[in-house]
Amino acid sequence: MASQDETVVKSSTAVAEIATPEIFPPDEEKKLLDESNTEKASANKTFTSGEYNGAIQGYEKALAICPSYLEYDIAVLRSNIAACHLKLEEWKQAVESATQALEALDRIDPPPQKDEGKEVTGGGAIAEIDDTTELYLDALTRTNHTINDVHKLRTKALLRRAKARHEVGGWASLQGSLEDYQALSKAPHQLSSLDQKAVQAALRKL
Repeated sequence: MASQDETVVKSSTAVAEIATPEIFPPDEEKKLLDESNTEKASANKTFTSGEYNGAIQGYEKALAICPSYLEYDIAVLRSNIAACHLKLEEWKQAVESATQALEALDRIDPPPQKDEGKEVTGGGAIAEIDDTTELYLDALTRTNHTINDVHKLRTKALLRRAKARHEVGGWASLQGSLEDYQALSKAPHQLSSLDQKAVQAALRKL
């Protein structure tokens, strides 16, 4: 029985280590973020020149340098990678990258809990989400971003995932695309007039 308890303690410690990222001292954090942003700027130029595979490599280099708790900056890079895959018509990879971007943003600004079942969790789980969210919000503020920036980026990543899911086809992907477009239609103020038209056209088609 004691050995089982030890196993439980060890496994819960491992989970805690995974859940709490290492926070760098301010100087080191800034240095790493500056290096990551330099790689991102280079990848942006590569993207503009139409070398999308090269841009993906550049964004991945930037990701490797960026501290793991700077979720907004990570989401930007993931969303940019999704844009590259869209250009290359690599629809499944685009869905995956856009989803990773959205998951990073959800850690900063968690979606509201739903009443219908699977997203509802016990009070303890909600408290844990609040603790880690605070950490990510602090990082967001330190890097001069706001919740409004998070909302704008979420819109961009949702647009990219919705388009990619539509292109993948098949019942599950089309259903996912419809849900993404429906989410986008609920926040029209975040969309440009062109994007609003594209969302409404996609909803009619789906």
